[in-house]
Amino acid sequence: MTEQETLLHMLKNACAGDKAFSLAGMCQLTVFGDKGYRKQNFTGDEEFFVTDVREGKRSAYIFTLIPVDDQPFKHAEVETKDLALVKGLEEHLIGFLVEGGARSFKSACIQWTKSFRRAAEEVKEKAKKEIETEQAKTYADNPLWGAFHVERL
Repeated sequence: MTEQETLLHMLKNACAGDKAFSLAGMCQLTVFGDKGYRKQNFTGDEEFFVTDVREGKRSAYIFTLIPVDDQPFKHAEVETKDLALVKGLEEHLIGFLVEGGARSFKSACIQWTKSFRRAAEEVKEKAKKEIETEQAKTYADNPLWGAFHVERL
């Protein structure tokens, strides 16, 4: 699994749950309904469950918001750059990705990626040392190792 796939999986785990988020105020979001995608204005008192996340073409990630109350659409979507439109969502994701917090979702993703790469390097180094140790044991157990020995037929 690549680091991008792992980060996406982590974000999906962060979205799992029954925590409802409200909008930060009047805004316009992309919604999906019976007639496809369209823009819709919101007053700011609507609440949503964040249920999924996917990679976008223009935005790094697109989060799927399911309305708590009945609405004339199936779900709304918010891009990474617009996370501030949903109260507490950015802080929730940051807290899920990095300990001690971060200034923004983008910096949290960068911190997480750096720590993922460090951990991957440590795993590679550990595996390399284990292989070297096994090879050293193999050669140490062989009494003929290093001796020039030719058998004649």
